[in-house]
Amino acid sequence: MTIQVRKLRILAACGALAVSMACAAQTHSTPSPSEFEPALRDLWDRGSERFLRRWLIASPISADAARSIDPVQREPAAGQELAAGIKWMPHTAWSNVTDVNVTPPRAPETDDRPVDRFVFVAGTLAQTAAGAADLSIGSQRPYSVWLNGKQVHNREATQTFSPDQDRVRVELQAGNNAVLLRFHETSKGPSQFALRVVPPGAALKRMDEISPSLVSSDEQSLAVRTHFTTESDAAPVTLEVIAAGGDVVTRQSATRGETIKLDPKSWRDGAYEIRLTTQNAWKQRQVRYLPWYKGDSIAAVRRLIATADAAKDDVPGDTVRMLAAMAKGRLGGSLDNASRNSWRLIHSPLMEFEELQLESQGRAARVRASGFVRIAYNDEIDGSTQFCRAYLPAEYSASKQWPLMLSLHGYNPANPQYVDWWSVDQRHHPVPENKPTIWIEPHGRGNAQYVGIGDRDVMHCLAEAKRLFSVDDDRVYVTGESMGGHGTWAIVTRHPDVFAAAAPVFGGWDLRVTTVSNPVSLPPPATSLEAYGFERASSFSNAENLLHVPLLVIHGDSDRDVHVANSRHAVQLLQRWGYDIRYHEMPGWAHEDLGQQATIADWLLTHRRVTSPSTIRLRSTDLTYASAYWIRVRALQNPGEVIRVAAEVLQPGVVRIDTTNVSALTLDLPASLRGSGDKLRVVWNGEPRELKASGAAELASGSSVPKPHKRAGLEGPLPAVLATPFIVVVGTTSPDARMR
Repeated sequence: MTIQVRKLRILAACGALAVSMACAAQTHSTPSPSEFEPALRDLWDRGSERFLRRWLIASPISADAARSIDPVQREPAAGQELAAGIKWMPHTAWSNVTDVNVTPPRAPETDDRPVDRFVFVAGTLAQTAAGAADLSIGSQRPYSVWLNGKQVHNREATQTFSPDQDRVRVELQAGNNAVLLRFHETSKGPSQFALRVVPPGAALKRMDEISPSLVSSDEQSLAVRTHFTTESDAAPVTLEVIAAGGDVVTRQSATRGETIKLDPKSWRDGAYEIRLTTQNAWKQRQVRYLPWYKGDSIAAVRRLIATADAAKDDVPGDTVRMLAAMAKGRLGGSLDNASRNSWRLIHSPLMEFEELQLESQGRAARVRASGFVRIAYNDEIDGSTQFCRAYLPAEYSASKQWPLMLSLHGYNPANPQYVDWWSVDQRHHPVPENKPTIWIEPHGRGNAQYVGIGDRDVMHCLAEAKRLFSVDDDRVYVTGESMGGHGTWAIVTRHPDVFAAAAPVFGGWDLRVTTVSNPVSLPPPATSLEAYGFERASSFSNAENLLHVPLLVIHGDSDRDVHVANSRHAVQLLQRWGYDIRYHEMPGWAHEDLGQQATIADWLLTHRRVTSPSTIRLRSTDLTYASAYWIRVRALQNPGEVIRVAAEVLQPGVVRIDTTNVSALTLDLPASLRGSGDKLRVVWNGEPRELKASGAAELASGSSVPKPHKRAGLEGPLPAVLATPFIVVVGTTSPDARMR
């Protein structure tokens, strides 16, 4: 026995040393400790396949000036001059694709004059060890590439943009490698490109299943190429030309890479969308849209402007005026230099205007399969017309009810007029085109942080969507990024009984945890009023309300704008309570498009709303949102304090309610929780009550309510005033009786 034990000890010791010493047999091949992964390791891949998004851009440079530039003369730096009057400008692309024609911003180009100019783009490729790699590049413009001062690639042909069009084998040095690209613009319009460094010979997943393009178009003919290269062994492509209102004027099928020639002479003048549909290798539907216009688009803009000038001062009139302003803005503010080829800039407002005109004639035009509806309503706060965008699924029909997803936008530093906000003229969205859901993008009153008027806008937009479309009330969801992630927390915690699930993305903060972007909290509150202010400012102040709302939280751990500590804190907070929360932290990702919308949509669609929970948790910093499911707080005891409620139906007809800072509340139990008797037994903070079982039941405490009486909508603080209609009275000694 002693010998066996000793033998086991020897084996255990050898096992413990095996990793570092290989039992003294192979020490010459043992890696150093630094070569082993840390305890919190990342998933292993052969190499990164991420696209570069951080660049320096110098543009536009005339052909003559560009030819005199030595592309390897020196290492570029932000603010450094590349050519006379042209400096390197830093740019971080939000997504995988960079459009150098709008970065830095250029004035819209609307005339037909040809161009001959260049754009220079510089970046850094970090490499841990020297060796071979592939540059995978997509560009619609002719371009050249230099790596560490040596030209490694040149393409002189213009192509339809698609990521990963070209593969260039290169040798990278350890450390930073300087890459420089020069793009040649010979026509106006976008100049898109994408670049990533991948392991040699890596097989890459398709980013775009098809990349269609207009080959030629005029009054007599229209030619569309289905893909930038021929792929006869892939699924065919179905092409549909769709007029305003959804009428399909022609439908054809072709192989990938084939050019389809169409005869549009008999079609009416106006805006069209060309939809190209195919399947990927997994038989999943893939769709792309191309805009097209027949006729004189500038004459159409003039008709739009004339209609706007004559429109009534109401919501429909404001909508037409908004479209006219959008069209003029896309043309640089004036139609003087615009040409018939400028239709690409104004296609969206022109097609929307046509559909509104069809509806004014009594025809359904926007509420249809793959339809785009700009919801518009009058906000009573200031009498303004507000807008939000609705994208309907590809198979939409009013004969069935559809899930609905609210997507909340992030903070826009420019805070421009509505017509200049991101994506306001986007007519199609990939989620509803590929998922069975309605996709809604509220404006949220711009940068209002989705509180006050921002919250009202989102919920008003949702109510309008339910009125206009066939919506499944039990499958309504909310998601958003950055400020929209904060908005997701804010909206879903204030209205938990509305939503089936939520997915905040790198948004949400508590100033006691970080100062939003830095892992340093603000000094602790010195007074109870300051502490209450922290509560009101926290995205998670009402997190208790999410007992029946599952959450998916996503955040990149390299985010410099909203620190990841915020999401970690929120997730830990809810996990401690046993709430249904899932967390995805993405190593190395920053404040950028994380490419998770499709995944989020799939996850959200697995959930249905809980409508009649037997248990409610409620926490609120104000009366306006102190309600959930079957309970509403009507009055509080002390302004400037948090409201808390824990309520449970112990058995049908028997309810226990525990509260702090509550002096009056309403119970409106669903039939399934009331019991069969005519009495409802309630125990509130240990005091039994007996109420009628039918209808809503009002409860009030014996303590007096402070005066002046605080109530929802009129409780303050001052910012809340701006979320309600109000009047400012100046002076009391005016000779005008109305002023007095």
